[in-house]
Amino acid sequence: MLRNIDGPKESITILPLVILAGWLGCQPKSLDRYAKLYEEIGGGCTVIRKIASAPSIVMAATSTGKNRQFNNMHGDIMTMEDFAKDVLDEITIIPCSFILFHGFSNGGCFLWESIRGLLQTDPKYESAKSKFRGIVFDSSPAYYSGYDELFQNAFKFCSSDDQVKIQRYIKEREASEGIDVFMRSSKTRSQYYWENMKNCDFPLQSLYICSKDDKLTPFEELYELIQYRVTTLGSDRIWYIVFENSPHCRHILNHPKEYKDIVSVFLKNCLTKSREGDVGVKFKNTNSVNQGGKEVKFISLL
Repeated sequence: MLRNIDGPKESITILPLVILAGWLGCQPKSLDRYAKLYEEIGGGCTVIRKIASAPSIVMAATSTGKNRQFNNMHGDIMTMEDFAKDVLDEITIIPCSFILFHGFSNGGCFLWESIRGLLQTDPKYESAKSKFRGIVFDSSPAYYSGYDELFQNAFKFCSSDDQVKIQRYIKEREASEGIDVFMRSSKTRSQYYWENMKNCDFPLQSLYICSKDDKLTPFEELYELIQYRVTTLGSDRIWYIVFENSPHCRHILNHPKEYKDIVSVFLKNCLTKSREGDVGVKFKNTNSVNQGGKEVKFISLL
């Protein structure tokens, strides 16, 4: 988006673009408070909301390429890869200074996984790839082990209509492959997903926002992933904030000030990297402390 477009050329500002990728069962209005936050901080941002359908998220969580071909024969569920292409095609024509992806739960993470794959393999999106500067993992990635109880608990947050669609898809997969094969392929997919999230070396600043009592994103596994990435990629690349008490995808409601502060500084860092041509940014006050029931690894710019 261009700001002050009626003024002289010198006053025109091209804003950062933020992609808000919703969770399973998310409604567009649920992302309003996040859009408002980004529109108010850092001089403003252009914000777009993207929410994959519930069946698309479940398919991405349980499917290999072969399984997705099975679904394409039905033609009523968009694959996450096709959804990612639509998103990239849209953002390619939006003027922006840089791009920040903010994904919620695995619904947002599965979309990011597909977008990242296209950025790394499809020359068509080279221009978009050059503008990505940061990613916020909000209540994500969430560890799961195939079609397990934790994964199924997430269905409770979907509408009754979406729950019917999900169950229909699962039953069709089980009938086509057999229950045992479906369960094994789902587990294989979840293992690949987790290793992919753990070992991804895509060159972006990353901010993890999580809670110790999140019922849908197991803290122990996520914290281990974060620490592994801090060790392998460096504390300049990996930021995180841990809350003691904060429900899944509701950290902004329970801790509004801390949430705004960490997102604001993270956005500022992405802006600085964009202006400096990605040559690197120096930091100070890099630490991990416990402040009022929150563990915060907070980095401020020199």
